[in-house]
Amino acid sequence: MEHNAGIRSQLRQLWRRVQRRLHPPRGIHRAELLVAVCVFALPLALVPYAGLASGSTGGPMWQPVASYAGGNAVQHLAFGVLGGEAALYAADGASGIVASVDGGVSWTSANVGLPHGRLQSVRLVDLAVDATEIGVMYAAVDSPAPSPRPMLYWTVDGGRHWQPRANLGRERVQALATGAGAALYVATQADVRRATLQSDEGSPPTTPAARYAAGRDDLRYEVLGSLDAQAQVTLFEALSDTLYLGTREGGLQMLSPATAGAAAQGWIVPGQLQGLTVYALCAVLGTPQTLYAGTSDGLFASNDAGQTWSGAGAALGDRPVLSLCAPAALPGVLLAGVAQTGVWISRDAGVTWSRYGTGMGRADVSRLVLDDRSLPWVLYAGTSEGLWRLVVEQG
Repeated sequence: MEHNAGIRSQLRQLWRRVQRRLHPPRGIHRAELLVAVCVFALPLALVPYAGLASGSTGGPMWQPVASYAGGNAVQHLAFGVLGGEAALYAADGASGIVASVDGGVSWTSANVGLPHGRLQSVRLVDLAVDATEIGVMYAAVDSPAPSPRPMLYWTVDGGRHWQPRANLGRERVQALATGAGAALYVATQADVRRATLQSDEGSPPTTPAARYAAGRDDLRYEVLGSLDAQAQVTLFEALSDTLYLGTREGGLQMLSPATAGAAAQGWIVPGQLQGLTVYALCAVLGTPQTLYAGTSDGLFASNDAGQTWSGAGAALGDRPVLSLCAPAALPGVLLAGVAQTGVWISRDAGVTWSRYGTGMGRADVSRLVLDDRSLPWVLYAGTSEGLWRLVVEQG
């Protein structure tokens, strides 16, 4: 702005010189005056637009997905497979799950079989996609307190139909996570459990589709660690061979399923994050020991798989970091959704940061996912003001 003001001042001085020559002495041709006016006056007229032009070409533009059929506050985003096609799933806390196979142009409901509440609302608590079994997803759905129903449901056709996993009973589920080998982890109000497939001795293994068609609820649950009864789970991730669980104002807890038992002492609690709310966690491809955590007090980084943490991203300040994304196809790139300031990007593994994209305003970005399955790449942001998309500039 100061630079533009200086340019305007210089041009005004030049324009006054032109004005003094509007009634020139004899011998000055009118054509020369016209050239002078164009040379000096036209740049003066264009100066106010210089900043706007540089802003429009200085980075990509966020666009709202106007056709999104869910609610205003997008709380869940995931990629999966629906009808043999790559699909984007989105959901809020009341409208249930919707899916798109055409980049958000059109949407279909994916709630058949899920419990509905008043006004046909579907109160989705969490959504987890099985990365190893195509079409398999799990959903935790709340139900009215007077008539609680099972909360865990699963699908084998990408969300077209759902069935309850009733073996869990009426346990109140807070979060879901999927891991290697089709593992499913469930965080309830009392503990964290691992679900494993229970097969009859001597019977041949069957596919998820066959078990679903037969209505077999053949999961059994092993308690890995207990939770404080008052803990409100804000993050639940299975990375490598470790479970990471974040709670509201309770910091981060870590647990290895391979060595876990029913006792609470199995949890590791890093002291640097105690008292903070942990919203997001991501690992860097190729360096599994490097983790980033988005918290209520800014961004933190760890170089030892979460054992110790230190503050990172000074440019982000102490504003809450609500979401993180480390694209596998872009080494060193880290994206962060920061409360009321949109999306930020680091191209040097979190050392320096700048805002990424324009047009979104001051929305809270609670989810970030990058669709890099085909060109052009598209970054989706689930926010407090709906679903947004940004076409990633190549090169």
